[in-house]
Amino acid sequence: MKIDKLLDRVESNAIVLPEFQREFVWKNSQAKELMNSLFKEYPIGSLLTWETEHPPEIKNDAIDEEKQALFEVLLDGQQRLTVLYMLVKDDIPPYYDEDDINNDPRNLYFNVDSGEFHFENKRIREGVEWVEVTDCFNGDIDGISIAQKKVGDDPEEVLDLSKKYNKQLNQLQSATTRSLPVETLPKSADIHQAIELFDKINSQGTHLSDAELALAHMSAEWAHIRRNMKAKQADLAEQGFDFNLNFYVKCMIATLTETMTHEQVYDVPEEELKTKWERLADEGGIFDYVVNVLQNDGHIPSSDYINTRDVLIPFIVHLDKQDKQLPHEEKTQFLRWLYAAMMWSRYSGSSDTTVEHDLSLLENESPTEHLMQEIRDDRGRIEVQASDLQGRGKRTRRFYNMVRTVIRANDPVDWKTGEPLKGSYQLESHHIFPKSRLYDEYDSGNSTHRKLVNEIANRAFLTPSTNRQLGDDLPEDYLPEILEDHPQALDSQFIPNNPELWKLENYEDFLARRRELLADAIN
Repeated sequence: MKIDKLLDRVESNAIVLPEFQREFVWKNSQAKELMNSLFKEYPIGSLLTWETEHPPEIKNDAIDEEKQALFEVLLDGQQRLTVLYMLVKDDIPPYYDEDDINNDPRNLYFNVDSGEFHFENKRIREGVEWVEVTDCFNGDIDGISIAQKKVGDDPEEVLDLSKKYNKQLNQLQSATTRSLPVETLPKSADIHQAIELFDKINSQGTHLSDAELALAHMSAEWAHIRRNMKAKQADLAEQGFDFNLNFYVKCMIATLTETMTHEQVYDVPEEELKTKWERLADEGGIFDYVVNVLQNDGHIPSSDYINTRDVLIPFIVHLDKQDKQLPHEEKTQFLRWLYAAMMWSRYSGSSDTTVEHDLSLLENESPTEHLMQEIRDDRGRIEVQASDLQGRGKRTRRFYNMVRTVIRANDPVDWKTGEPLKGSYQLESHHIFPKSRLYDEYDSGNSTHRKLVNEIANRAFLTPSTNRQLGDDLPEDYLPEILEDHPQALDSQFIPNNPELWKLENYEDFLARRRELLADAIN
């Protein structure tokens, strides 16, 4: 079927998108490559639809079931069709709202001279040969006016250039008359067969994760589960805990089955799904309880402090099993395990397998003891040694986050104002010995020296304002004043209270001592 006819069918809701489909996820680079292939008459793949008299829930309620007897449901090709619709019709397709489009490709430009495509920037905006792709399709562009801007009033030059420009424009515009193969799943297929085929097709393109496939199957039973997950996702993101949909899907799988076996949720009835989701996501539910514990007991103000989301799943399942009735001591032990699991990368590698194993340990009388023992067996120890922090910088998130957390737990105050920092989300990492001064002593081109300069042990956490005020001052100059004005400020961030160590020539001794203080604090 020709592309322009396909787009007309989308516009009239003759082709619709099922609720179980994920959102528009293409990057701008993929949109650009699609248009480049279309312009050059390269193959751009085919579409897969499903003709059915019993459609699943449709995104954006884009059908009237009383007026239609047969529905054409798009199973594969929605990313391509969405890009084409937005660029050709300069609008959002009816199966989406504006909020669903995170990467809008409509600021794509076309060069009428070279035939290139590029997204908007200053050079593109100022180049007369660059025109918006959407304008090319709505007829607002002609080669003559562009040629006149390019060469002025010379009729011969304008004519020659305009012929070239119009040829390029015609080639782009005629792309919508190309045929795009459409394969159709028969009416005899049911929704789960449609989802299985949807998965097989997607495995060859933009990969569909196990969690995304599980969500598609759950959507077949409870059509609005994705909407509910996105609403809770937005709610927790406002509180500082920004998790992707896969996390919420995994929490559903784990609490429903006490495993991480995605296939086990494919046929869970709608009422069971709703009941479990309400326990997790209602106001005051398990998700809210966990955020409260992390912020108020765990000194973890946001998801930025959590280097793996999977670490929360055993805690969430245990809370569900215990109906949120955890004694204070058990809650504290779970927090200790969370810290250790993040710090020692419990869920690196084959994460789902490890999570499933840890879920099985929740049946024990003292689950945190068994969970801790798994880390000891894997790593040999739980305790941190000063040498573990040597050469570790901001990129080593597991130790960096632990240092940030342990400093928050120590009631730090701002070095200029003396204000408590415990409740502030907006803290910056401050080099106690400024980088610019250290690179006078160390080689910035040497990776070992760079690690030394940027070590966690050379970091304090301050407000942006204080961080700027301290600038490139050396600690031997500014720390005495801080100590005098706010006597607890240095201890609260585990700064060695020895003026000799604040001197530039003793930098490595300072690091060694502060590593010891930080390791002790973490332990």
